[in-house]
Amino acid sequence: IQANGSASYLRLSRRYENLKQESIRLQKESKVFVDFESLVITPIQRVPRYIMLVKEILKHMPKQNIQREGLEDALYDLESTANYINNHLLDRIYFNLLVHL
Repeated sequence: IQANGSASYLRLSRRYENLKQESIRLQKESKVFVDFESLVITPIQRVPRYIMLVKEILKHMPKQNIQREGLEDALYDLESTANYINNHLLDRIYFNLLVHL
Protein backbone atom coordinates (compact mmCIF):
# COMPACT_ATOMS: atom_id res chain seq x y z
CA ILE A 1 0.00 0.00 0.00
CA GLN A 2 2.76 2.41 0.97
CA ALA A 3 4.73 1.73 -2.22
CA ASN A 4 1.65 2.21 -4.41
CA GLY A 5 0.72 5.45 -2.67
CA SER A 6 4.27 6.73 -2.92
CA ALA A 7 4.53 5.90 -6.60
CA SER A 8 1.19 7.58 -7.29
CA TYR A 9 2.21 10.73 -5.44
CA LEU A 10 5.51 10.93 -7.30
CA ARG A 11 3.79 10.48 -10.68
CA LEU A 12 1.25 13.16 -9.83
CA SER A 13 3.87 15.58 -8.55
CA ARG A 14 5.80 15.22 -11.81
CA ARG A 15 2.67 15.76 -13.86
CA TYR A 16 1.20 18.63 -11.87
CA GLU A 17 3.74 21.27 -10.95
CA ASN A 18 1.24 23.06 -8.67
CA LEU A 19 1.00 19.92 -6.48
CA LYS A 20 4.75 20.01 -6.00
CA GLN A 21 4.71 23.75 -5.30
CA GLU A 22 1.86 23.37 -2.79
CA SER A 23 3.79 20.62 -1.01
CA ILE A 24 6.84 22.88 -0.74
CA ARG A 25 4.68 25.77 0.49
CA LEU A 26 3.10 23.62 3.22
CA GLN A 27 6.49 22.34 4.34
CA LYS A 28 7.85 25.87 4.63
CA GLU A 29 4.72 27.03 6.44
CA SER A 30 5.07 24.27 9.01
CA LYS A 31 8.77 25.09 9.39
CA VAL A 32 9.57 21.45 8.70
CA PHE A 33 11.17 21.02 5.32
CA VAL A 34 11.20 17.31 4.64
CA ASP A 35 10.49 16.07 1.16
CA PHE A 36 7.90 13.37 0.55
CA GLU A 37 10.47 10.71 -0.32
CA SER A 38 12.12 11.18 3.08
CA LEU A 39 8.81 10.81 4.87
CA VAL A 40 7.98 7.64 2.99
CA ILE A 41 11.26 5.87 3.72
CA THR A 42 11.20 6.73 7.43
CA PRO A 43 8.85 3.91 8.57
CA ILE A 44 10.98 1.33 6.76
CA GLN A 45 14.14 2.68 8.38
CA ARG A 46 12.69 2.35 11.87
CA VAL A 47 12.82 -1.44 12.01
CA PRO A 48 16.64 -1.68 11.62
CA ARG A 49 17.04 1.10 14.19
CA TYR A 50 14.87 -0.77 16.67
CA ILE A 51 16.91 -3.94 16.05
CA MET A 52 20.14 -2.09 16.82
CA LEU A 53 18.60 -0.53 19.93
CA VAL A 54 17.35 -3.85 21.32
CA LYS A 55 20.72 -5.51 20.60
CA GLU A 56 22.51 -2.70 22.42
CA ILE A 57 20.19 -3.01 25.42
CA LEU A 58 20.68 -6.80 25.50
CA LYS A 59 24.45 -6.37 25.34
CA HIS A 60 24.39 -4.39 28.59
CA MET A 61 21.64 -6.35 30.33
CA PRO A 62 22.58 -9.06 32.83
CA LYS A 63 21.79 -12.60 31.63
CA GLN A 64 19.59 -13.25 34.68
CA ASN A 65 17.44 -10.12 34.25
CA ILE A 66 13.76 -11.11 34.18
CA GLN A 67 13.07 -8.74 31.26
CA ARG A 68 15.73 -10.29 29.04
CA GLU A 69 13.48 -13.01 27.62
CA GLY A 70 10.90 -10.44 26.53
CA LEU A 71 13.57 -8.37 24.79
CA GLU A 72 14.97 -11.47 23.08
CA ASP A 73 11.46 -12.28 21.84
CA ALA A 74 11.06 -8.70 20.62
CA LEU A 75 14.40 -8.91 18.81
CA TYR A 76 13.30 -12.12 17.09
CA ASP A 77 10.03 -10.49 16.01
CA LEU A 78 11.83 -7.37 14.75
CA GLU A 79 14.31 -9.45 12.75
CA SER A 80 11.44 -11.49 11.29
CA THR A 81 9.66 -8.28 10.32
CA ALA A 82 12.82 -6.90 8.71
CA ASN A 83 13.24 -10.12 6.70
CA TYR A 84 9.60 -9.96 5.59
CA ILE A 85 10.00 -6.34 4.46
CA ASN A 86 13.23 -7.12 2.60
CA ASN A 87 11.69 -10.13 0.87
CA HIS A 88 8.60 -8.14 -0.07
CA LEU A 89 10.71 -5.33 -1.53
CA LEU A 90 12.78 -7.83 -3.51
CA ASP A 91 9.60 -9.47 -4.81
CA ARG A 92 8.34 -6.07 -5.99
CA ILE A 93 11.66 -5.32 -7.69
CA TYR A 94 11.64 -8.69 -9.49
CA PHE A 95 7.99 -8.26 -10.45
CA ASN A 96 8.66 -4.80 -11.90
CA LEU A 97 11.64 -6.17 -13.83
CA LEU A 98 9.48 -8.94 -15.29
CA VAL A 99 6.69 -6.54 -16.20
CA HIS A 100 9.10 -4.28 -18.08
CA LEU A 101 10.74 -7.07 -20.14
